[in-house]
Amino acid sequence: MAAPPFNELVLQIYRCVTPATPWDAALDSLHREFGARDAILRIASRGVGAKHSMFAAGSTSTPETITMWENVSPYDLVAAGGLSVDEGRIIRWSEVSIPVADKLEQLAIGSTMMVCVDTVDGAECVLHCNRSLSQPPFTKDELERLRQLAPHFRNAMRIRRELAESEMAKHVHAAALNRLGIAAFLVNSVRQCAALNDAARCLLARGGLYLQSSEALRAADHGADRLLQRTLSEAIAANSLYARSLLLDSGAADDEESTGHLHVAVCSWSAVTNVFEKPEQCALVYVRDGSGVSLGDEKPLRALFGFTPAEARVAILLMRFASVRDVAAELGVAEPTVRAHMRAIYGKADVGNRSELASLIHNSLVALTRTDEPG
Repeated sequence: MAAPPFNELVLQIYRCVTPATPWDAALDSLHREFGARDAILRIASRGVGAKHSMFAAGSTSTPETITMWENVSPYDLVAAGGLSVDEGRIIRWSEVSIPVADKLEQLAIGSTMMVCVDTVDGAECVLHCNRSLSQPPFTKDELERLRQLAPHFRNAMRIRRELAESEMAKHVHAAALNRLGIAAFLVNSVRQCAALNDAARCLLARGGLYLQSSEALRAADHGADRLLQRTLSEAIAANSLYARSLLLDSGAADDEESTGHLHVAVCSWSAVTNVFEKPEQCALVYVRDGSGVSLGDEKPLRALFGFTPAEARVAILLMRFASVRDVAAELGVAEPTVRAHMRAIYGKADVGNRSELASLIHNSLVALTRTDEPG
């Protein structure tokens, strides 16, 4: 089979940058390029007794060869290799007297060409190409060609790590927000909105906020929507950090699964959301309602903040109703009485407004729930 052109080799390497894509295609291309018996990308930490492991092997590698490279002593590898980044070496195993040479000759491997691709966390990432005893040894020109490919393998491995770390961070962030009951949305400069976690998708399903056919984020209540759209415009137009907290009427107070209002935080953000892959000014929107708080939480709130029974009930109802009038009507007391309780609540909780109180109560109750879960 003819060897692939150099550009095709490079293309095969970069096709392996996603964590879900195996390295087989790139290593098989090396096998064809150099007429090698097999090609292996191996990672091993330095030093006697250091840990080591197979990173990837092409489809032509035999199980015996893979097992040998996985079990060979790291000290033997360093003795035979000991390479710095981009340094290469050709080894004829019949000409060296180290334990690994005997193992390779038993597998009919006559010569190995290796290049150190990278060092990561004290470990060497090395490309190996092996030829059998019946094949001619590798040449210096072939080693130079392999060295030219090493930076592309290094870049692909770096991109692969960064993508994996980014994906992990995204899932951790989304899971944390879900656990706290916070819905997260990203609104770009043309007002297209993306739901960033499961809590956001659930909130859209319940109502209060919804997406228009143009994918714009809207509030169900007309007055709340005007305030939300004005705030989004300010965040997207801001040249510096912008952040604002809102208390919006959900427009769905009659729905048993919805609360009377939503606690919303909007901040400016720069993100790549377009096909040109250029950053643009966007708005991050975090939303939390009072669905996770009920009158059954009165006792823990009294214990946490020293609220009186009446103050604890007012604090809970402030999470569930948009107006002081609604809270007063629910309790059957006058509005000035509710406002007096609010002053006492803010002082004991050390907060300055209802949004801060809502965040504090939600986070505190979530923390208590976590301690009750089995390990």
